[in-house]
Amino acid sequence: MTRHTHIREGGLRPLLWALAAAPALLPLAGCDSLLDVEDPDVVKPPVLESPEGVPVAIGRALADFGIAYNGPINLSLVSVQGLFTDEYLSSDTFEDRVALDKRDVDRSDNQAASYLFGNLHLARASAVFAADLIEEHDPDNGSLPMVLALGGFSDVFLAETYCSGVPESGFEGNRIVYGAPRTTAQVLEAAVARFDEALAADPGNALASVGRGRAPLGLGRVP
Repeated sequence: MTRHTHIREGGLRPLLWALAAAPALLPLAGCDSLLDVEDPDVVKPPVLESPEGVPVAIGRALADFGIAYNGPINLSLVSVQGLFTDEYLSSDTFEDRVALDKRDVDRSDNQAASYLFGNLHLARASAVFAADLIEEHDPDNGSLPMVLALGGFSDVFLAETYCSGVPESGFEGNRIVYGAPRTTAQVLEAAVARFDEALAADPGNALASVGRGRAPLGLGRVP
């Protein structure tokens, strides 16, 4: 007597899938972890001070300056100076902007004024860091005059916006090194020096040329 064994289609398909997948799963048995992969998009701290960190430092200098100059609406140079000098009028109830518009600023608790101060310092420090890194690892980089000029304009804006006594702090690795207070004239002279350095690297740099003409005006030196 001949016996015929019938396997329904629904029962055969899972078996075929299992047989097909088995060879593909064999290499995975020897892996320690599926998460041991390279991630080149993450910039590790040691890279920031290496030649590979130069483009990152340039991008950071541009971003920090942009935020300080015309970033968040109540924290940027454009809005703070505009409100304080009546170029703008405050039309809302946000107390920090109202205080700037009235020229009645609580220097210990005005978010707009304090954040702008910090953002301008961050812009200057980022530009100095980028310039130092370029000079060390890539002195022919065409962005050097630009970042030097950004540092110069950061000093110009600090001198024009705040009273005498603005310090110049910086970084040593991940540590902040606090500087001594400077007079307004000293801040502007530092800006002139940065613009001169930028123009020495590229005499045709328009940004540095504008800054080199503007900074001396605050020192009473009219061309």
